[in-house]
Amino acid sequence: MHEVSADNSRLRDRERSGQPRVRWWWLAFVGIAGLVLLAGVLAVPFTSTIRRMDPVTGATAEQRNVMFGGGVYRKKEPTALSRWLAEHDPVYRPSWVSVSVRRRNVFGGLVSFYDDPPPAVAALNASPPGWASPLEVFVGSASEGRIREFVAIMRRGGEAERFAAVKAVGAQPRSPR
Repeated sequence: MHEVSADNSRLRDRERSGQPRVRWWWLAFVGIAGLVLLAGVLAVPFTSTIRRMDPVTGATAEQRNVMFGGGVYRKKEPTALSRWLAEHDPVYRPSWVSVSVRRRNVFGGLVSFYDDPPPAVAALNASPPGWASPLEVFVGSASEGRIREFVAIMRRGGEAERFAAVKAVGAQPRSPR
């Protein structure tokens, strides 16, 4: 009994001295709210990066959006074929197809993603650093008629025809899913 009265006297002394008494439920509430806030920050996408490719020329475009309109970053990478088309067919406009989307949280962690199979012409862009891609070699060495024929197949041909045209140029395209 003596210990209980000592504790009570300490509580009365604390109340008289003006020190606030910390309640356990307040600490629990703040802790749970902090965990919910952290989980929300980890689960909500803050940036999204969309990568697109033109199925005819193999040119790529990347667009990065930041949540709340913080900024949009766009980057286009033309290929030798897209530069050739700009010169010889100024009416041509790329028909971008989505290749991948990545969404990241504030800390840079991956929240969600999806990848679509790349167009057949993507195989012609692959080359080691410092080397010319098969597409650059093709555009640099083929006749204008051969390039126009390739572009016509890539524009209007079916999937099998596109893969055959890419193989004829010298690359091994990845087959679709």
